[in-house]
Amino acid sequence: MVEEGWHIYALELPRDDGPLPTVVRIQPSGSFELLEVNEPEPEEVMDPNFQMVVRYHSGSPVLRAVLMRKEGAAITVLGEVEFMACNDMTCLPPVSVPFEVELPALKK
Repeated sequence: MVEEGWHIYALELPRDDGPLPTVVRIQPSGSFELLEVNEPEPEEVMDPNFQMVVRYHSGSPVLRAVLMRKEGAAITVLGEVEFMACNDMTCLPPVSVPFEVELPALKK
């Protein structure tokens, strides 16, 4: 959850000379193939601080990784999310937060 008054940037931004986009990195595995990472529709506004249109998320955005399993066994997905949080007046330096998701075996 992003604290009220703050936001994180979308996975893709219109230009690369402004804030940093959010990046989801998933550690490669022989158990699955990463197909894509999806995000909810971001808000798009003109940001006077960066003097450009930016795309961002506030509230509780859910980023989803679409994977193709190579086997039916239980798998562990390891990765990190790197993001930059800003409010109307300032931005914090980017941070990376590791994650681990356990996916149960497929039922036969």
